[in-house]
Amino acid sequence: MSKWTIGGNTFDLNPKSDSGWRYPPVRSKLQPIGANRSIIQHHGFESGTRTIEGLTKSKALRDALLNLHLSGNPFTCTDQDGASFSALFAETPEFPVHIDTSNPANLFQSYDFKLTLIKA
Repeated sequence: MSKWTIGGNTFDLNPKSDSGWRYPPVRSKLQPIGANRSIIQHHGFESGTRTIEGLTKSKALRDALLNLHLSGNPFTCTDQDGASFSALFAETPEFPVHIDTSNPANLFQSYDFKLTLIKA
């Protein structure tokens, strides 16, 4: 096991959940008037997406990931298995704040996170 890194930023705690890579199919469905069957065409797959969720006690990590998103540039990631890949954030990263009495270094705050990555 290794710690997750995104754009050179190492997580203090690995994600508690990881969806793994998902590759939705690209399909077109046509229903001609009067036809008894649909015409379905398969056109491959969308880029892989992966959603991770967890907790960080680091404001610096939160700020670095938000800045990475705002840059709009692809970044290198490494997951808990040591696999590396290039990605972008598919959505704006979310970091809801909650009170954490075990984190006085960050004014007793921690951040939940939900990050959806898309392969670049």
